[in-house]
Amino acid sequence: MKTSTTIMLAETKNLGPIGLPELLMFGLGALLLCGLIAAFVLYLLTLQKALKECHPDSQEMAPWVIWLNLIPIVSNVTVFITTILLANSLKNEFVRRGLKVDQGFGRGLGIATGVSALLSVLPILLPIFLVFWILHWSAIKRVLVVLKSSPTA
Repeated sequence: MKTSTTIMLAETKNLGPIGLPELLMFGLGALLLCGLIAAFVLYLLTLQKALKECHPDSQEMAPWVIWLNLIPIVSNVTVFITTILLANSLKNEFVRRGLKVDQGFGRGLGIATGVSALLSVLPILLPIFLVFWILHWSAIKRVLVVLKSSPTA
């Protein structure tokens, strides 16, 4: 009789026993995925807040359009559209309020985020995507702070 050191919690026909280490790795992966989804929702919420801070005449898209970036495959295109239209809207609002326009309003970082997201199917490039994503998020957050602290015209 052969003994096993793996605690067998379940067994499948093709995979063999599924032990505690496999379940822990699955749980860790699921937790990481949930954390990334939550962070992405917070990121999109920041983008939407920045767009909502703009006067309707300055907005080049409706704020709800930001949420199209949650749809897989569709987001491969919408990320570029929403990035450009959000940057244009923020610039329009800065001009409308008479604020100094000396930045790209996240356009370059947003496009870099989109390109690196597409390239992150290669796992080695995932850290590059994460860096651009965080930089874009913080750039939009800084613009949002400026808009909230300036008087509306």
